[in-house]
Amino acid sequence: MGQAVKYVLNRKESLGAWVNDGRIPIDNNKAERTVKPFVIARKGFLFTDSKRGAEATAAGFSVLQSAVDNGLNPEKYLKWVLEKLSAEGLKDSVLDEVVPYSERIPEDLYIRKKK
Repeated sequence: MGQAVKYVLNRKESLGAWVNDGRIPIDNNKAERTVKPFVIARKGFLFTDSKRGAEATAAGFSVLQSAVDNGLNPEKYLKWVLEKLSAEGLKDSVLDEVVPYSERIPEDLYIRKKK
């Protein structure tokens, strides 16, 4: 019990930061949910045959998680991106258009939130 009290007292300022600034979350649930797909897929990563394969997997996860963070339906978004890249190629102008935070993404790719 003494160690627990000492821990809290030594970190009093950082542990209570959320009290002084409402923008700071009280927990790290959002971060935990963000890494969950990686934890679930961890066993699959064991069989990545090359460094390039591992990098491609990481890039794919990054793009899809960015899509989710930007309110996009990941399946619809990925289908749209692959179709667009297939039709128009890997030009910089096309890549700028398909990044998950682009303002040129079609409205129907966004998840509608219930009000």
